Amino acid sequence: MNFYDLKPTAENIISTFQEDLLSRNKDVLRMVSLLENIGGGASIALDAKWGAGKTFFVKQVKMVLDAYNEHLDDIDSSYRDTIKSICNRHKIFDEIEPIVSVYYDAWTNDNDIDPMLSIVYSIIAETYDYQIKADHDSIKIAGGIFELVTGRDVNSLIESIRGERPLERIKEAKDIRDEIIRLLRSLLPERGNKLV
Repeated sequence: MNFYDLKPTAENIISTFQEDLLSRNKDVLRMVSLLENIGGGASIALDAKWGAGKTFFVKQVKMVLDAYNEHLDDIDSSYRDTIKSICNRHKIFDEIEPIVSVYYDAWTNDNDIDPMLSIVYSIIAETYDYQIKADHDSIKIAGGIFELVTGRDVNSLIESIRGERPLERIKEAKDIRDEIIRLLRSLLPERGNKLV
């Protein structure tokens, strides 16, 4: 039995958006428009079978949001122009307000002890440098979100963010997991094609 699985790498996300072989770009852009027009909090569920393209869809929505956020310095201008020119073909919107988007992979973070702490970590890790100053507003905002959603005391969260190496406990756990993955992948070329 052969399977063809296109991994959601940055290259594949952009190329499938450029090619639009499944005619999903209009749906991606409608989602972007919806996200821009939502006032207040909301939950949106994407439901489909495994392999139907949910991850691609979400990452393409993030890609468009990032392309229209001029405050992001790490996006190449030609990449940004490419995304915008594809979006302009569909005429769903001309411009959108800058939106900060964070991709949180629940499967990757499945082993985290505290899901809310893991989500807050992902938000901070993607939007700020790890070296957050103790008086930075993001600490107060993250603590406020955590307390609001969980109803738990946020003093331990705020204390873990303060200092020279913020969010150390979560980062170390993720680093250990990444090291284990690297170790297992390094064994395969020497000993076999697959680990079962």
